[in-house]
Amino acid sequence: MGIDAVRDTFVQEQKNLLNIIGKVPVLLISLFLLSITNSPAQAAVESVPGIMKYCNPFEMPGKGSGDYIQPLGTAGCTYSTLLAAGQAFAASYTAAFRSQNVSLNFAIDRCQVSQWPYQMCYYYSYGGDTNPGPPPNISYDSFTTFPIAIGCPVPIINPTVQYSYSFDGVSSGICTRPAQVNFKITLSPATATIEPSKTYSFTATVTNQDGSAPSQPVPVSVKVEIDPIRGGHDHAETVAVRPKGNVSPGSGSTVLNFTFTAEAVSGTHTITAMCDQCVNKTATATVNVKVSGLDTLKASSVYFLVGGEPGKKHSDNHYLSAEAKGKLEKIVDEYNQAYPKGPLLRLNDASLVWGGKFDILGNWVGEHAEHRRGVVIDIRANLDATAIPEIRFFDFEDIAADNGAEAELHCSKEFSKYIVGCISDSGNNRHFHVRLLGKNARF
Repeated sequence: MGIDAVRDTFVQEQKNLLNIIGKVPVLLISLFLLSITNSPAQAAVESVPGIMKYCNPFEMPGKGSGDYIQPLGTAGCTYSTLLAAGQAFAASYTAAFRSQNVSLNFAIDRCQVSQWPYQMCYYYSYGGDTNPGPPPNISYDSFTTFPIAIGCPVPIINPTVQYSYSFDGVSSGICTRPAQVNFKITLSPATATIEPSKTYSFTATVTNQDGSAPSQPVPVSVKVEIDPIRGGHDHAETVAVRPKGNVSPGSGSTVLNFTFTAEAVSGTHTITAMCDQCVNKTATATVNVKVSGLDTLKASSVYFLVGGEPGKKHSDNHYLSAEAKGKLEKIVDEYNQAYPKGPLLRLNDASLVWGGKFDILGNWVGEHAEHRRGVVIDIRANLDATAIPEIRFFDFEDIAADNGAEAELHCSKEFSKYIVGCISDSGNNRHFHVRLLGKNARF
């Protein structure tokens, strides 16, 4: 396209605009103007100012051909002021002439709002590379109009419920939507560690987004979920009946103070506070039910570890407290000195990694009631050649007692406890149940 055609096209667009400038605004305003007045019977409405951006027609798809209202986000409609859009237009217009090897420059002198939505800027041209400034008298015909892009911001609260734009006589317009819920819920503390069968206090709190208290009660409820295998239990197949802690009370309003009570089984619980009227709907806290400070027995040349093989219901079963571990080391050392030719002691179940109920069969009930705090261990004493021989039973009891522990021989249920009752038990279950810190420290 030659330079004359570029100029002729531009002038014709301005003439077309002048022909309709007095007709279209009324129609446009009637399309955009919506009533935002609420009567007492109407639902509450929230409103925010609209957003207006100015467009450089040269940067728009189709060169902004006559569509003087664009949706927010239209290419080329990124300028915050009319003057900035005008200056970008002048640069684009100059580039159009330079592309035709015409050394003609355009500059924007001033801008004004003609009649909404028409925004116009006055321009002048000059040759060469030096801008002489605007001439003394600028013809009214020396102007161009600029499309505008209007729309609404993305809501911060409930962004899926978008604003509706309306023109209210102000250049940026107004955006409205039904008033949204302004509540949020928090749960404190966010993490806690408690021992099995103990209790802990929590608070679920509903506030306004700014942290202030709601003007009316807001319903709140809480629930508890548990991790299938945490706490040393490798039997997730029974999680449907796994005991879990409970909360009381389970519901209330606005500020709910409640108590979490742990079961005897260790593990990780998630407490969820729920609020249907809150923006975030839920808040969670993690509760680790455990006996802290337990450490595992490591493989050694002075004893053997038995039990806890892969595939068992509890594959990690040799945890003790530091004090109990120290007592066991002394018992092992004294026994090995008394019987240097062996066999070495076979150390079986102590406690699980987090302590708590040790359910041998993986069904959350059963024996091992004292294997909860890392202070008790079972040592093999059956008829196997690697176990403590029957002839040493009384000696082993004495060695344990010398170190402040209590060794009690356990056997099959049909036999009584203690050595005299168990000596005739030929079953595989016979073992010494050793209370490493004494009888009174077993729970």
